[in-house]
Parts: sequence; structure tokens; C-alpha cells
Amino acid sequence: MCEHIILFFLRCKIFCQLFANKHPETKKALTAYFHKCL
Repeated sequence: MCEHIILFFLRCKIFCQLFANKHPETKKALTAYFHKCL
């Protein structure tokens, strides 16, 4: 599961960063989730 999400995240990195910058709560949630995955 995590591998797919990480691949998706890397593919849409620029979009994800733009989105996360506008939604700091989402950024925190994603960051926490990725740390759990890694």
C-alpha cells in the first residue's frame, strides 16, 4: 500500500507541494503518514 502512495507522491510532487502549501493541515497529515510508512 505504502509503495503505491509513495510512487504516486513522487510522480505528482510539484502538484502535491502546491496543494500542501495551500492546505497545511493536509501537509501535516501526509507527512505523518509518510513517516509511518518509512
